[in-house]
Amino acid sequence: MSLDAMNVALAYKYGRLQFLGNTDPNSMMMHRSRVCGLTVVLPVFNVLLSAFENRRFEPMFIEFKTEWPNPPEESSKRIGDIMHFFHDVVAAQFVLFFEEHYMTMKKACNFNYEKMNPVWSFGRRIRDAISHGNLFTINDPKFKAVSWKGYTIDNSKNGVKLSDEFSEADLIALLCELERSIPREQNAA
Repeated sequence: MSLDAMNVALAYKYGRLQFLGNTDPNSMMMHRSRVCGLTVVLPVFNVLLSAFENRRFEPMFIEFKTEWPNPPEESSKRIGDIMHFFHDVVAAQFVLFFEEHYMTMKKACNFNYEKMNPVWSFGRRIRDAISHGNLFTINDPKFKAVSWKGYTIDNSKNGVKLSDEFSEADLIALLCELERSIPREQNAA
């Protein structure tokens, strides 16, 4: 019954019915990275169910692979709208995480942005793009380019749509790297 409800919700949201009725809600979906060379395997349908039921997302298992195996049969179904929705869900989580920890990173470099951890400088530009309608907005001619995994954000990216170049798998991989770079307090013994 919950899958029927999800179908109705998707039909309402996107104006057409998505045929997911035969999909196991515990199934996983592979998301191919465009930047970092990873495949991220995530549960997608239980995330959608949580969203549609307005429930808090439960912790989820995320698997990283270095190859793109043959996708399961259900991945070949028309689920483009779900992928866009899932990109939006991951992007929102990215912004929430970034905002929660950015002050810690600013304090770690004594507010000298030139000395900020480079992954956080890059993450800031991704956060800005998400917050500016999924577009890179770079109006400063003195903008200092930032890079991550060979992907560079510079003035030439102004007006480029983030989701055209950065998949949800890239956002998750970057989010994990941001989390690992947060300074941890050492327990005094």
